[in-house]
Amino acid sequence: MRLNGQSDDQLDVRVSVDELVLLKTVLHEVCNGLQFTENDFQTIFGFSRGEIEGLLLHTNGVLDRLRLASE
Repeated sequence: MRLNGQSDDQLDVRVSVDELVLLKTVLHEVCNGLQFTENDFQTIFGFSRGEIEGLLLHTNGVLDRLRLASE
C-alpha cells in the first residue's frame, strides 16, 4: 500500500489486488463471522455495522470490476 496524495478529507492510496482481497476478507469476517452488537462496532471500530458493511460492498464491487476487466 502506498499513499500517493491527500486532501483535507480524502486519500489517494495505491493498493495491490492481494491487499484489497485481504481487506475484503477481514471486513467479511468482522461483519459475518464474528458476533458483535451494534454497540461493539461503535466501541471497537468507531463505525456502525452499516458503515463497515458499506465498505465491504464497495470493496467487493471493485474486485468484481477487476475480474470482469480481466476476462
